[in-house]
Amino acid sequence: MRARFPADVATITILAGVYFAAAKVGLMLAFVHASAPAVWPPTGIALAAILMLGYRVWPGILLGAFLANVTTEGTAATAAGIAIGNTSYGCRQGIRVYGSTNILAYGNTLFRNENSGIYLAKESVNGHVIANTLYENVKGARWSSGSTNGLAAGNVAFDNSEAGISVESTENVRLVGNRLVNNKRAQLLAIETRPLADGNCLESRGAGQLLAELSFFDKYDTLAPYQRAALRDHGSRQGGCGPLPEKLDVRKLHEESTGYAEKARKILAQAQQGHAKGVDDRSKAAGNPGDDDDE
Repeated sequence: MRARFPADVATITILAGVYFAAAKVGLMLAFVHASAPAVWPPTGIALAAILMLGYRVWPGILLGAFLANVTTEGTAATAAGIAIGNTSYGCRQGIRVYGSTNILAYGNTLFRNENSGIYLAKESVNGHVIANTLYENVKGARWSSGSTNGLAAGNVAFDNSEAGISVESTENVRLVGNRLVNNKRAQLLAIETRPLADGNCLESRGAGQLLAELSFFDKYDTLAPYQRAALRDHGSRQGGCGPLPEKLDVRKLHEESTGYAEKARKILAQAQQGHAKGVDDRSKAAGNPGDDDDE
């Protein structure tokens, strides 16, 4: 472990520098908004790094994106957002990204949300959605309304009522290494856009489910016709996506969540009792100067 950690730090630092340099080049191509160019080379760099080095290099991606944005816009307040290892259910969206830049969502479990597990909307830029578990939402992961330069990699989206991943009216969204299984309408839904996709696993398990639906009209229940029509996903496969993550026990999760308040009250009560006892002890000590004054 001691030998590996410095190597990881060096790799992350180098990746952040490369991402930052590529971002500055890409930002030179921005005409409408300083942080939203039509071409975004760092997404390719992030994708190559994940494929070659694994998901553990995500801090380098986040750091590079943060530095690129903060040196462009001049403010750290809107430069980056991060969500790691969270569980979110029963909401409108598990994670909602609205008009934001440089977002990383990693290792979250997002389920039973009314709209989407994670939703990147309103011209959000540089959203990285990596290694999340998304199930029983309407849509697992969703980009829409002019959001650009996104990356979905290594996610598992299954049992959603519409689509595993939905990309709508966006530019430069890349989908790599995702497992999209048993989503009721389509495993992949693309509307008014053609995401750059490869290395995914698409698996329909129910009657009427599609592998891919493109702009409402082009519907594919097998892989080869979709690959020929979309010119995408040539390295992807149909079926054989492997075992899916175990779903969380909602009742147990709810009990644990509601139990936090009671635990917090007990901790506060104990702290208050300890503080009161300490004050009382100090008061007694002040009222009894000791034996030194006795004659």
